[in-house]
Amino acid sequence: MSKTATMSTSASEIPLRRLSLTRYSPSIFSTTSTLPPSYASSIASTTQGLIPSSTTPFNPTAILQIQSVGKAMISFPLSTNELCIPIFACDGDGKTGRPKWLSIRPARKSGSCFLVDAEDESQTAVARTRYRFGPGRPPVVRIGRDEDGFVESDEEDVCLDANAADDVDKKADSNTATARVGHSDGISENCSTIDAEEFPLISRRLIGRTIQFTSPRHGTFEWRYCSRKEKASFPSTSNSVSSAPNNLLVLEKVFKNEHGKECGRMRVAQLIRGEETRSPGSRESSAGNGGRLEMCLSRGGGGEGEGEVLIDEVTVVVTVMVMLKKEIDRLRGAQIAVMSAGASGGGP
Repeated sequence: MSKTATMSTSASEIPLRRLSLTRYSPSIFSTTSTLPPSYASSIASTTQGLIPSSTTPFNPTAILQIQSVGKAMISFPLSTNELCIPIFACDGDGKTGRPKWLSIRPARKSGSCFLVDAEDESQTAVARTRYRFGPGRPPVVRIGRDEDGFVESDEEDVCLDANAADDVDKKADSNTATARVGHSDGISENCSTIDAEEFPLISRRLIGRTIQFTSPRHGTFEWRYCSRKEKASFPSTSNSVSSAPNNLLVLEKVFKNEHGKECGRMRVAQLIRGEETRSPGSRESSAGNGGRLEMCLSRGGGGEGEGEVLIDEVTVVVTVMVMLKKEIDRLRGAQIAVMSAGASGGGP
């Protein structure tokens, strides 16, 4: 892989040399429309015009390109050295400009990370993920801007003490824990009225890859991997995607009736990874590598409920980064198992 395609390992070193800056337009990189809007937490029109996800037309309203090499299948079971992952705005032809978001890990030994606006020199986090390795410790996402000067300790991720584990388990049990945080006058005007919210991302099964979370503001969602049949019939509105992807990860909004039973689904995002869309330097067998992220943030179609906000961009980006991190953890676990079996001779 060329030097110019190498991911930066520092928050201050943004990989811009391989990009054409003439396509950059400040208006399309504004975070004003992508942060959670300030409106009532109740979810309106959750049962209007529901049809199965497989037949719902998916028309993306925003497209991003996540540039992460991930982890190669043939490698030592160590964490990756990508401390800063840039996420670019992308048009329908696959052309990118300057980074829109940066996902930053404070240290290589840490699994936790935070998301910042790439144009914000102060690097104030707009969302944070507290990631804990091991069963019964689901990652917890916090959506909302930090107060100026706020620094979150990463000690929890390293020590994994019993008290901290209990705190995360309590948040996982509640499933919709919400933190209302007041903001100082130093926060920009468009974010000063936004309340922070926290929620865990919980695996549907102990060894399954499907992840579900409930946002107090937007409702219940599920990240899942598509089957071979779904990938073979994959439709994309992007002009740069002409073939079926090797890996298709989709986010669906789960609608429930008054009895709490699922009554419909709608696809709101999909991460496409194929020959044309995955990050340069990664392979089909790589874990946690980036790709093309298409999002449908509001209901369209001209029918009843048109314009209803389905989810915000920050929540989609933060949760898909958790899915990529989990891919790396699964690969590391498999590598450790293989090395352990080899060291013991592979016998009983």
